[in-house]
Amino acid sequence: PVLAAPQGAMDALAPLMMPYMTMIPMMLVPYAQEPPTPPAPTRPPTAEEAALSESIQSFATSCSDTANLRSLPRRLVIAVLQDRFRWIWPGVDLLPFGSVATGTDLPSSDLDLMLPVEDPNWRRLVEEVLSWRQPTWLVSQEHIASEFPVIRLVIDPAALRLATHFALESLAEESADTQVEEGAIQAMDWGEVVVDLSAGVDHGGPTMAEVARYGLGMLPLLRPLTLVLKQNLREQERHVPYEGGLSSYSVLLMVWCFLVTFPFTEEQAGEALAAVLQFYAAEFDPKTTAVTTSGFQPREEQDRHEHLVVRDPVLGGNTARSAFGFRQIQRNWSAA
Repeated sequence: PVLAAPQGAMDALAPLMMPYMTMIPMMLVPYAQEPPTPPAPTRPPTAEEAALSESIQSFATSCSDTANLRSLPRRLVIAVLQDRFRWIWPGVDLLPFGSVATGTDLPSSDLDLMLPVEDPNWRRLVEEVLSWRQPTWLVSQEHIASEFPVIRLVIDPAALRLATHFALESLAEESADTQVEEGAIQAMDWGEVVVDLSAGVDHGGPTMAEVARYGLGMLPLLRPLTLVLKQNLREQERHVPYEGGLSSYSVLLMVWCFLVTFPFTEEQAGEALAAVLQFYAAEFDPKTTAVTTSGFQPREEQDRHEHLVVRDPVLGGNTARSAFGFRQIQRNWSAA
């Protein structure tokens, strides 16, 4: 199940996020109508294309199954962290964003959470409140390099179950997609949960998640193709933005741009994957062309020093400005 931000938290954030939220309808005008209709296939798929399509859909289903098994442990982690942070910031709600919040997470994906407070001392306060009584469920915490300050927490949800008073059944029932049956809680994946915690309301994470969900609702192939490319980048070790790789959001926007330019049907998943790899590996020129959700556009003068331009449809910035390793990604995709 997709983890959405609590409505109360979004209501509280509304005045602060208004400059961003009022831009969404304006920036996504090309998608106020139906997405482009794929042309009818001119030939039946080859056996190889059909097998690839089946593999892609199976992989996407497998990712959904894993996310379902991890949904309750993740909800427990969010509930316990939220409870602790309310000791300092009463009433605060943690806002999930990133791939877990949009349903495009791999089994190895971290849980991105935003603490919606404007407090210059938030990292010190978080570390202090999490260290209280040295909880056994907190495996580690560290600061990591990123575009904005992030604390990475590794949490053992199995130990969390033993140490907290939260009713797991009530947490499960918060999601309409989760059925609470005998043995269902024990069958969940209670392995370690990695949380990337950030703070503030200015980095746009929840807004990006809303944009992603908008595109995923329109383009059926967007999720499976994004998942496959993300897994490929992880295997290349090119999935970390501040190490020259591509963020999950950039990958999703690149697939989005491709699909609105070259529409494919759901049955053509194999052909679409081969085409998107071929296009970005051999035909796309990052020196002259920018990726946008309304199609490929000429780069602007302000982008002259960028290695790759993937335009955020709401915030307007370049989501791939640190992708200095994109040339190597292209070479790897060419050999895929």
